[in-house]
Amino acid sequence: KIKAEAGQRFRFNELREKARLEKDAAVQTELEVVREMLKNVPLFKNGPVGFLHELALSLKLSSAQPGHEIIKKGDIGKSMFFVMEGIADVTSEDGSVLYAEIPTNSFFGEVALFYDVPRTASVRARTRCTLFELSKEALHRVLGHNADLKSAMDVTAAENFKLFRSRQAAVENIGKRSEAKSTEAFSVEVITDRLKKVPIFSHCDDGFLRTLALTTSIHVFKISDFVVRKG
Repeated sequence: KIKAEAGQRFRFNELREKARLEKDAAVQTELEVVREMLKNVPLFKNGPVGFLHELALSLKLSSAQPGHEIIKKGDIGKSMFFVMEGIADVTSEDGSVLYAEIPTNSFFGEVALFYDVPRTASVRARTRCTLFELSKEALHRVLGHNADLKSAMDVTAAENFKLFRSRQAAVENIGKRSEAKSTEAFSVEVITDRLKKVPIFSHCDDGFLRTLALTTSIHVFKISDFVVRKG
């Protein structure tokens, strides 16, 4: 096991060297930094150090040039992504409309780790982005060594997916209305970005805000309708 772990660490560092990362990106992709970053994902935050370490070694490093489409709305997701350096944007399918930004130290696409569902929005690199990708296959391979953790994670993932599906059904219902030209503006990524701009949530971590975004409800008001009433 020690030999296998050493081999994984060697390959991990070899990929970082081959990527010829800028100084900041090199720091952001150090194994210990990545391991701590994984704790920002609600599904992983209570995982033991050994699990997080093994998971970090399973990540795939890549870079995306400005304008590159990282994920496309409608595609079936098989992985999640971590933005280690740079800024990505949630956009319309043709890239002409920008709905939200995904900054450094953020993540997206985690629903795909447990369920085969279409991506709800497209994400493109605004600047050169250094990314880590965690595939569904890699996660479940690591969880194969952690049976108790897998059971607990399955329960949490099911609860989150129930919220996701309920919310997505409401989004799709709005999308059927003629006045709603697209549904990307209601995606979890966009709502998370908007929550960050609310002062009371401005210092909350990405994982908490994404969970909070899943609990938001969607309402449509006609012109002149009251949104709230005094008293």
